[in-house]
Amino acid sequence: MTCNKTHNDQELLAQLKDKADPKAFEAIYERHFDALFVFVYKVMQDKATAEDLVQNIFFGLWKNAAHCKVKELEPYLFGAARKQMAKEFRRSKYNTAQLEYLRQVCVTHNTEEYLEAEETRRKILTIIQGLPQKCRHVFEMSRFKSLSNREIAGKLGISVFTVENHIKKALSHLRQSIELLVILWLWIR
Repeated sequence: MTCNKTHNDQELLAQLKDKADPKAFEAIYERHFDALFVFVYKVMQDKATAEDLVQNIFFGLWKNAAHCKVKELEPYLFGAARKQMAKEFRRSKYNTAQLEYLRQVCVTHNTEEYLEAEETRRKILTIIQGLPQKCRHVFEMSRFKSLSNREIAGKLGISVFTVENHIKKALSHLRQSIELLVILWLWIR
């Protein structure tokens, strides 16, 4: 298969997944790099940082191509861009104007979506409250206070391995609970 402008994202993604086709990756990269770069640059306001973050996104896509479960490429790439920017903000402690801009970009514009998101957030917080106390405390320090596993271990006087186990346990519990909520929601509808 020759990878040119006539192939859609799904075809290129299939080629990338099935055969780790460099031409498919190149076509995806050429098709989406500019839009991703502009998106990231608007927030980061630094060309080198924006380029690095976009390169990281594409590197991750290439590296994990065989195990990639992406169905829609563009939403995946822009979601990955938001995650990369959030990581960079936490790492670099960017100014509040940039953080506010990122929040505005991620805001839902539909009242119904907002209410559903709020309800989901409340349910997730309730699930987190149901975790064992130590596990919940470690998880909250990790996810809500953005502390590294090493920082948490130091503050609590436990090993990094124990911190990792608490986080894995919390995430597993969250996944199972959310799956149950989805099943109940589908059943009720």
